[in-house]
Amino acid sequence: MIVNKIKKAMSLGEVLICLAIVGLVAGITIPVITIIIPDKGETLHKKGDYILEHTVSDVVNNEDYYPVKKVSTTLENGSIITEKIYGLRNTDPITENGKTYQGASKFCELMGSKFNLYPGTEVDCSASAEWNFTSTDGIKWKMPVSTFATNTPQSITFRTTDRREGNDCYYNQYNCKNPNLFLYRITVEGRLYKDYATNDKLKPTYE
Repeated sequence: MIVNKIKKAMSLGEVLICLAIVGLVAGITIPVITIIIPDKGETLHKKGDYILEHTVSDVVNNEDYYPVKKVSTTLENGSIITEKIYGLRNTDPITENGKTYQGASKFCELMGSKFNLYPGTEVDCSASAEWNFTSTDGIKWKMPVSTFATNTPQSITFRTTDRREGNDCYYNQYNCKNPNLFLYRITVEGRLYKDYATNDKLKPTYE
């Protein structure tokens, strides 16, 4: 009687061929998947940029929030000088939805009122606050608490992800591969521009 032997295992050569095929397919598909699936940090960065630019525009260009104010001063000789107070420098109180916004915290609180806040959090525009508020996407925001009395642009910072203390770094900072801090400046007129922050301690030195 002839017994047919059934092959139940793969030979070493067949295993190596399978591994080679799997490696080849992985080598082709992984870079494609990396391109298709966006990096979470970069996605939040772009989202933060977009939200900030549009929210600042909505707040600054709202004439109910920041109307041009004329202030007249009478000098000792009787002449009168009229000065226009414009832009973010007008910190006079305004009321919206039963809440009053005024003084140095006016801009910060108005900005915070336009965001959907992370559950269980609130807007804190005190000068000592590390971050003024956190939006629903987890982005932390730091707004200027200022009367904008000088022409010096004020800082706006947002952080996309939490990291261990000391590991935060700014976009465009030397030796920062995965930035999570993004710095903007805003002028008294309400113009917004990105500040390419660097850390001098990390910059290379040349003899």
